[in-house]
Amino acid sequence: MQRLKLVGFFLMISILVPAFGQPPEIEQLSIEQIRTELDQLLDNEFTRATDIDRTSAILVRIKNFYERRPEIVQAQLNLPVSEIETIHQTVTEWLESPNNNDDNRIARMCEVWTNTTYTGSDRIDAALLAYERETDAGYRDFTRVRIEELLERLESRLLASSWGLLESYIDAEVSDFSGNISHSFFTRTVRQTQSIETMELHCG
Repeated sequence: MQRLKLVGFFLMISILVPAFGQPPEIEQLSIEQIRTELDQLLDNEFTRATDIDRTSAILVRIKNFYERRPEIVQAQLNLPVSEIETIHQTVTEWLESPNNNDDNRIARMCEVWTNTTYTGSDRIDAALLAYERETDAGYRDFTRVRIEELLERLESRLLASSWGLLESYIDAEVSDFSGNISHSFFTRTVRQTQSIETMELHCG
């Protein structure tokens, strides 16, 4: 069965985006350059969200809302209860599965945290820039693959008619999506609290 239209669109955009040179290593930047780049990434945190991010947000919303108001979800999706329960179980399993990309971002953050000569808030910002660079450069491709796996699981577990209805529902919801999706909650929290304890907890 044809994959969701939004996934195909996302793949096409990924191919068309030109490859740019790698940015300078964080260790080579002044603290002013670090903070300028970090501020720019945080200012654009919501525009970094793609249709594939919105797809996952919609599926998670279905799962969470079904736990509170199942009758509304049934009316919205127009699916048998057994099929909605399959969606709920599949999304729950997916959310509980390991997210290796978090490890990659934290590993790069901790590498800078350990090796930088900066101290105090400068050290925190340098490490957080490493985290945000990994988010900006690698998270989208990782997210696409991870969510495609979820969609494949759903398609394989649902009846063809149910999958078609879910696919149409998601396409419509993605088009109308009005919420913000942030990948920078961790960065904003640590930066606001200036918590060296949090950094040490992650990096030792």
